[in-house]
Amino acid sequence: MSCVCIQGERQFALNLAKNKDWYQASLQHFEYWAKKADIPWCSIQAHLQDVMDKARTYWPQALSDLPMTEAHKTFLREHWRQLHQDFRLLP
Repeated sequence: MSCVCIQGERQFALNLAKNKDWYQASLQHFEYWAKKADIPWCSIQAHLQDVMDKARTYWPQALSDLPMTEAHKTFLREHWRQLHQDFRLLP
């Protein structure tokens, strides 16, 4: 099955505040990274919040409308539910 994320893949390439696990990444990890990179957290936080607001607004309907298999849709819903609550798209 072709997928927007790789099944079984739990880690991203770079460390984010000593974390590489998709399902553990939180806003706190991004805040730590911003401070280490000497980037104002408020700048990063605003962009992350904007992206999450858009994702939560558009993805649920898009998932219904997109031409993908029900198995793929189920996989994405489960993936989103496993993300840290800061980044979870579905309740």
